Amino acid sequence: MKKQTVEEFVTEMKKGPQTFGWDVVLAFARGKTNQILQQDYIDRFHANEAYLPLIDDEIPTTAGKIFHYLERLQVTTPVLSFINASIDDSMARLQLRSIAGKMIEAEQPTGTTRREIMRVAMVDGLVGPTLEMDIRLAAVTGDVGEAGEVVLDMSEKNVFRSYFNGVDTEFQADVLATHLKKYIDENFKQSEKVYPLSKLRLNDEDALQPGDFIIRTHASDEANVLDSDGYEDGLVLIFVALQGNKAGSYPNKDMMYLLPKGGEYTTNLVLSNDLILRQLLLPELYKREQLKEAKFVSETDQGKLVLAYYASKSGLRYEWQSPEFSNDGGFKVENFLCSFAQKEEGYESRMRAEIADDSFYIRWNATARDCVGLGHWRAWGGAPLDYWYDGYYNSTWEFSQRLHWELSTVENRKHIRMRSAEGNYNFETKHVRGGDRQDTGAERYYKGGLNDVKVDMREKFEWLQNDIKDLGFELDAFRLNGLLFSDESVVEPEVLRVPGDMCVLGKLSAARTEYTLTPAMPVVAAGVPFTFTIEPASSGFDWDVENVPGDTGYVGTIKDAVYTPPSAESFGHTFKRAIVTASKGEWTGKALVNVVATPLSVFPLVATVGTGAEYTLWAASVDGKKLTATVEGNAEGDVVEGSDPLVQQVWKYKTEITVPADGWKPPLKNLLDYVLRVDKVVVKSASHGVLNEIAMIVPLASAGQYFVKVLEAKSGGETAALKVELWSKGFSSGVYPIDPEEVEWHLLVGKGTLDKRTGIYTPKAGVHEHYFAVAGLHLAWGENEDGEPEIVVKAFGYKIIPVPFVSLEKLNSILGDAVQEVSHG
Repeated sequence: MKKQTVEEFVTEMKKGPQTFGWDVVLAFARGKTNQILQQDYIDRFHANEAYLPLIDDEIPTTAGKIFHYLERLQVTTPVLSFINASIDDSMARLQLRSIAGKMIEAEQPTGTTRREIMRVAMVDGLVGPTLEMDIRLAAVTGDVGEAGEVVLDMSEKNVFRSYFNGVDTEFQADVLATHLKKYIDENFKQSEKVYPLSKLRLNDEDALQPGDFIIRTHASDEANVLDSDGYEDGLVLIFVALQGNKAGSYPNKDMMYLLPKGGEYTTNLVLSNDLILRQLLLPELYKREQLKEAKFVSETDQGKLVLAYYASKSGLRYEWQSPEFSNDGGFKVENFLCSFAQKEEGYESRMRAEIADDSFYIRWNATARDCVGLGHWRAWGGAPLDYWYDGYYNSTWEFSQRLHWELSTVENRKHIRMRSAEGNYNFETKHVRGGDRQDTGAERYYKGGLNDVKVDMREKFEWLQNDIKDLGFELDAFRLNGLLFSDESVVEPEVLRVPGDMCVLGKLSAARTEYTLTPAMPVVAAGVPFTFTIEPASSGFDWDVENVPGDTGYVGTIKDAVYTPPSAESFGHTFKRAIVTASKGEWTGKALVNVVATPLSVFPLVATVGTGAEYTLWAASVDGKKLTATVEGNAEGDVVEGSDPLVQQVWKYKTEITVPADGWKPPLKNLLDYVLRVDKVVVKSASHGVLNEIAMIVPLASAGQYFVKVLEAKSGGETAALKVELWSKGFSSGVYPIDPEEVEWHLLVGKGTLDKRTGIYTPKAGVHEHYFAVAGLHLAWGENEDGEPEIVVKAFGYKIIPVPFVSLEKLNSILGDAVQEVSHG
């Protein structure tokens, strides 16, 4: 398909109304719209307003069995994008990205009231679950508040699909997402449950006051034909009903594509045929005293373009009499009506307001036929003698006034203006025939008076020219772009045409779209230089970096696209946000930078896994380059690459290790290996050499009724960290501690030291860690196959201890009765 010219596009629009009964339709190219919405998000980012309230919640994802704990989960306000181009199933996506906080997964064994930590994960700006909420736009009506705020309601009732990607299975992802959207619905303020599209500039004087609106997306009929001129990413459409007006019908797949295909235009403002003619023009005509009773009506079938409104009643009455008519002589015209609604054979004689040649016209071409004129002459010859001449004449007029639509500028803002252009006015009065009285003496009064009437009647009809040529108004129409964009001037209108509906084709501002700064929302490592790129490639850009509004502290430096962020020490090893700005000429691009303390993050930190099942592991680095994962340990596990569009790199961990049916041959040297194994998935960045680890704890046997208690330890009067004890539960005797002399402790994961006999764990000085994991073996004397005495593992217990990741108090609240009866059975 060749590119569609403006004329071809306008011809297509002439086929019928294109607004489905809505007053206004705004159309924007979807790709550039998403680009600008992202920039709008960055523009309004504020340290004190950019985050939703912290989420602290407990979520059962498998009834009575698996629980997820979110602690101080920090989620950003949502980023909006339009994710498809389908008029029948238009969808928008709100992404709420978690950037800080903690996630703990616990499992409650069947038949118990206890819970055990199964997975610990740290959320940061590199890896953190994202809550996606997809909204069917057909279910959402936009609204404009009293102060002009424009919002989309993202409360639970409007979300048809939600997904939370921080867990192992699709089932848990769906359950978590469903719970979180309900949590948001029940715990957040109403102002926090709506997406702020923008803030509409108020103008109470303007005729276009938006009420309800809907948003849709639409694809070209060739949108999926690669290399065709119609291969585009579709449109975002906003259908607007003005205040006090009914909403239109829902658009369908047969609607016209509202941009010239394959062309240069990326925006279109469409004012409906009904709006510009019936709602805007006719009220202006009714303000004219002579036309206020004219009652203009349409004769067009419903569903077709209305190109004309015709006066259906009223008119102008005319009569005239010379001053001396009743005395010495003169001329008189009997009262008659010049009807606005008079119909004639062969041509249109009614007054009408119509669309033609991209303009409005007020036209009235009519004839007042057989108007009666009477000439009178009084002769004085003693008694006065009256002589009469009656005759008939026609008055014919042709009136046409063009009203021109144009783009104007008012206070540096684009408006649509209707103003008077050229007009045409002709008036003729001609004698047609004489009547019954034909006195020649009175005839001269008739003829003279008729000449006077020609002048008088023409002057009386000049109100048409004088009043209507002054008709005009301004429409502050482009402020309606503020229904979607925070800056209404993002649209640059260029071409105004009126084929029936009015359309104003334009472009999304080069000041926002000429170049693209990438990435727009990068995550960078503290102290590590990061290079931005600009597309298309060019030079001569000015660069700047500053704190996000509401934040303070050293923000780093930028030069020639290379940003050097501050050190992790400067922001307390948490995270920091910065705004990087690139500018050239009128164009400005911004990036919202998330500075994190480490260049490589993994998710989770540790997990307890069973054999034969797959477990999802994430990793991300600040440079976004390829990461490698290798498995070290004795659980015989392996990883294969997976995928998730929201995560840089994904692997699936799986181990098939099982206890041989006839036991381990030869006997194992390490008693722990009989009951539990540990793999470490080592993730490494080839580009900067940094590595991180994920511990996978693989139990080979059930711990039965054994469990681990975690206590504060005292040594020499000082707190030495934590002490672990091995306990069990009898079937009739309740819980009881295992004799410490019979327990051997093993440190599964941790940077500190664990005393094998006392179970006291001492953190390594100066080293921060989020968790450690231990196993306690209940040892006893037994016999080997040869009958020789040997030490054997009678039972065992193990625990992931996320302290100081969470407080001991928090840990015990998660475990519940686990501190009394914990088992891994």
